[in-house]
Amino acid sequence: MSNSRVALYFAGRSSPARGDELAQFAEKHGFEAVWQAESRLVRDAIVPMAAYAAVTERIKVGSGVINNWTRNIGLLAATFLTLDDLAPDRIVCGMGAWWDRWRPTSASSGASRWWPCARRSR
Repeated sequence: MSNSRVALYFAGRSSPARGDELAQFAEKHGFEAVWQAESRLVRDAIVPMAAYAAVTERIKVGSGVINNWTRNIGLLAATFLTLDDLAPDRIVCGMGAWWDRWRPTSASSGASRWWPCARRSR
């Protein structure tokens, strides 16, 4: 058996209904995981992840990535605990800054970003 690790990544605008079928296909064909992107202010990753977990039995289901600027950390913890209840030991939490250096879309949601290390005087 090969030690290669292969996963399927769904971009933020992927159809969740089609994703269910593809998650089942990935599991049937030995993929390690399916990952659901969260697009900026367009599509949530949590609902599709729950759907993929519900229609599969073994494959890991991950977020790639959940932003940590528009969700409270307590809500994130509760959400991923609930997902783990649905699919024990199969949920992977990927979190990221949700930031584009050239086009700060997080600012349009009211998320304030500041860089204390970058502003520190010498």
